[in-house]
Amino acid sequence: CGSARRWWDFAINGDARPKYNGNERVLHHYAGALNSVVLFDRALVASEDVWLWRLASCAAGGPLTTIRPSSGAASMGWHGDPAKLRRDDLSADWGLGLYGHWRNAGAYLVCDREVGEWLCLSCDVVSTSAPPSARCDAAGKEAQVEIAPRDAFRRRVYLQPLGLLMTVDGGAFERVSLTVGGAAGGEAVLRLSPLPASSTHALLTLTADGPRGGGGGRRVHCRCVARSCSLGAAPFPSRGGAAGEAGGSLQDS
Repeated sequence: CGSARRWWDFAINGDARPKYNGNERVLHHYAGALNSVVLFDRALVASEDVWLWRLASCAAGGPLTTIRPSSGAASMGWHGDPAKLRRDDLSADWGLGLYGHWRNAGAYLVCDREVGEWLCLSCDVVSTSAPPSARCDAAGKEAQVEIAPRDAFRRRVYLQPLGLLMTVDGGAFERVSLTVGGAAGGEAVLRLSPLPASSTHALLTLTADGPRGGGGGRRVHCRCVARSCSLGAAPFPSRGGAAGEAGGSLQDS
């Protein structure tokens, strides 16, 4: 799932060279994370393609399994030989894979219209207002879903029903609540926390994937519930209240 198709790298850069004889499949090669860069870029354009979202997520996340939990040292990939199934001792060019993972790391919420269920990539669906049998694409019915990002950085969230990509600097997304199907067209409520802990301001950047509702420009209305906010080009405080968090909502129309 998203693994780069590498057969020869162990023979050139692996721990068994130069005695290595033949080719072996490299599982979760760091190039898989590089593949994810263009896969995510394409998925953001073709956001209805659920298979593409799954492939991009697997390509980005697979190389993280090559990091050794005990030391944090990286491996170039897993030996695919059933007699081995271990991490290679050498890292080769793994640093490029870390860039590939970082490039699009985030939480992605997508409605799988084929089965009518939410697909939460690198995030957990914490709660939903609809009964389990309700479809995520039910027309004319208001539905709410709350997610908790679980990616390594928690700085990027994409909400496919709104076609909205959000990134935050100086903070992290704790929870995001999405309401769709209502009279307002769509609303997202964000809960941020300072990151690093010493951060006093956060900058939220919104990127929309195009007009909604048959042409015309899109309008996003922002509201902040921290003690003091400056909506616009200036950052707004990420420390609101005793918990050291800030909240805000976005409306898409």
